[in-house]
Amino acid sequence: MEAGASLKYTVKSLLYQFPGSLRLSRVAAHANRRHPVVLAFHGVTSEAPGHLCNYQGKHLYLPIFNRFMEHLREWYTPVPIARIARWLEGTTDIPEGAVAVTFDDGYRNVLTNAVPVLDRLRIPATVYVVTDFLREGKMVWTDAIVSALAATKRTRLEFDALGRPIDLPIGNDKDKAAADADLRALCKSLADHERVDLVARIVAALGVGERDLVAAWPDHDPLRPEELKTLIDHGVEVGSHTTGHKILTRCTPDETRRELEESKRFIESATGKPCEEFSYPNGGRGDFDSRTGAAVREGGYTCAVTAIPMRVPLGQDPFEIPRYTLADNETTMAEFAAELSGYPGYVRAIKRKMTRGN
Repeated sequence: MEAGASLKYTVKSLLYQFPGSLRLSRVAAHANRRHPVVLAFHGVTSEAPGHLCNYQGKHLYLPIFNRFMEHLREWYTPVPIARIARWLEGTTDIPEGAVAVTFDDGYRNVLTNAVPVLDRLRIPATVYVVTDFLREGKMVWTDAIVSALAATKRTRLEFDALGRPIDLPIGNDKDKAAADADLRALCKSLADHERVDLVARIVAALGVGERDLVAAWPDHDPLRPEELKTLIDHGVEVGSHTTGHKILTRCTPDETRRELEESKRFIESATGKPCEEFSYPNGGRGDFDSRTGAAVREGGYTCAVTAIPMRVPLGQDPFEIPRYTLADNETTMAEFAAELSGYPGYVRAIKRKMTRGN
């Protein structure tokens, strides 16, 4: 093991695996009890980890998800995201240890695998859907890239993009995962119309047809529009994640308004209920701002969530609610419990202060 990796493993062991870690998690959870947490997930799969299309662990393995939700139910108070938004607006209180569960994109495995667990444990949730994904079966662009890499028979990806040559080895899953990360980063830097064009060119350069793309991994299947009503019947709220997973700060004001209005209209038609919650695609700093926040508010939404990893402080803008992605398929129960409690954050803060002091 290299020195850097060995040090990282040692620190990780100290944070999560020593005998007192669970006790520290409970102490930290009590200290943080007045600061809610919003958890972000994507899907829940019954397939054991190992498929290239899920190398990032976006879709949690069902037994792992089940254990995490049982821990949440036992030690915390699950609440809907709407209650946290109302608390931020000052119109209601919030229970101690409040945690909200959310899912992005609109994968069908949320209904088939996650909802039975949430039902059994009485945990409310919100699913933010990409409406073109449901309505037209248009694969979310991030999934299209990794699915094309999984399906291709080629060992190199070679084509010109944005005036420069792209030449990436893709002869094995490790190379394909690295290529996927590079291509996603490039696509995220582009305006929407440029990204759409580049994703199409990547898929074409890999020689993958639509049928093979869709068949690369069944867990990429979207919810059907009529199943949104089924989610509502199970107590799961449905919010918008735009029509095409577009990063709003890369859109014009007219495009932003259209994304918000069309997705909202589709969801309300499918569910028969108001769609009042929104999730910013990508959700990092730079993917939303005061302009997009104002557009979401003016579009008739009551709150919006980001991917900024922090607890929710009193006074937080309800149109910039932070969320944690705490889990992938390599996350242990000890890690999840510790991160949810917040105690590793204290350790990291002390480490940063010591580093600055030097």
